Amino acid sequence: NLGFDKDGNFRAMQDIEPDIELVFDYSMADSTPYDQFGCLCRGSSCRHSVTGDDWKITELRQRYRGWFMPYLQAKIDAEQAIVAGQELS
Repeated sequence: NLGFDKDGNFRAMQDIEPDIELVFDYSMADSTPYDQFGCLCRGSSCRHSVTGDDWKITELRQRYRGWFMPYLQAKIDAEQAIVAGQELS
């Protein structure tokens, strides 16, 4: 229910009811390739393993579009611009 704004601050991605735990997906903040750990959140969309490459997963890019840490969103946008440029060729 939390993402990041353009300044890297946490922001609510939706209305959050009182007493609801505040959570975010590490894929929105971490691109360290050696960072990997198990997840025990038990959420319906849990990947059970969190890695520094999860930001590359297409489904997560779509789900969290505009909510990534600014440096990661810039990497994603740059990759997509390259792909779009190749498609025009």
